Amino acid sequence: MSIQDIANALVAGCREGTERANLKTLYATDATSVEAFDNGNGREAHGLAAIEGKHDWFESAMEVIEQTVSDPMLHGEDRFAVIFEVTAKDRESGAVIPMQEVAIYTVTDGKISREEFFYQAPPSYPVEARRNRSAASGLRNRCSWTSRPVICAWVCTPVVSRSATSCGSAGWVMVSTNMDSAAIPSA
Repeated sequence: MSIQDIANALVAGCREGTERANLKTLYATDATSVEAFDNGNGREAHGLAAIEGKHDWFESAMEVIEQTVSDPMLHGEDRFAVIFEVTAKDRESGAVIPMQEVAIYTVTDGKISREEFFYQAPPSYPVEARRNRSAASGLRNRCSWTSRPVICAWVCTPVVSRSATSCGSAGWVMVSTNMDSAAIPSA
């Protein structure tokens, strides 16, 4: 399969709800999945079984209400990106959570060998809460948690924002929040 075929198959599977089948057909058995921050089980999952475990956790913790998956964006002959916008309901708290993330996939020898997820996550979020996946899922992927200035980025074009809420615009993902407002140039 070409990288375009792999990217199209991944997107089609995500849109059709057949992500599990994608894991078995599109991913290398030794693939690595990397989250933006530690949800309690480490940032990286190594191997297909560990990645399936991440899917198990998400399906048990969240109910997807609505999902939009962008067309794949190719980057050379070995990588592609996909933007996911999801509205999900936390099964424990009942909170409805809008989520946005950019996923970068690396293809090696015709299989996805690495996936990396970039999404809104407060770095000041307490370590003890990160260890509790149920607690973490309630705050994950929100921009409204702070009024501190944040830096937002489109897949490869950085844009500076003076308000956290502007990160909620479609296609934006928070990549860093550890900036003093004096360090942000005026608009």
